Amino acid sequence: MNVYNSTQTSQAGKYEYNIKKRGFKMKMYEHILTIGLYDKDTKVQEIEAETAKNIISDELINHFNIYAFTMMNAYGVYKMNDGSIVKEPSVRLEIADNDLTKETIYRIIKRLKTELNQESIMYKMVVSDIDFI
Repeated sequence: MNVYNSTQTSQAGKYEYNIKKRGFKMKMYEHILTIGLYDKDTKVQEIEAETAKNIISDELINHFNIYAFTMMNAYGVYKMNDGSIVKEPSVRLEIADNDLTKETIYRIIKRLKTELNQESIMYKMVVSDIDFI
């Protein structure tokens, strides 16, 4: 084994560690949720973005033991079930974690829909090459 550029297999998948560069590279699942901030009943923003992000953080940390995620402000357009179209501020949540199951993600979505009074939350999962440098 070359100590400067070894490839190993972990439970999470294939990763590479380069001691010389002190880098860590692996394939990871990215779970991306886009959460609109307009209330499903009033169709206006009832919760400020920073408050919503605090609610999301608390849910992930306290109920799901997830400690590594990124949130950013976004803007989206959504057609409600009643046919009305809303243009709304949103929060985009990214979780890079190979151990999360879809069942867990669906439980997270269910809780966030309730906490933020949302009709739906967009979910996308992609496999990415992630570098920790």
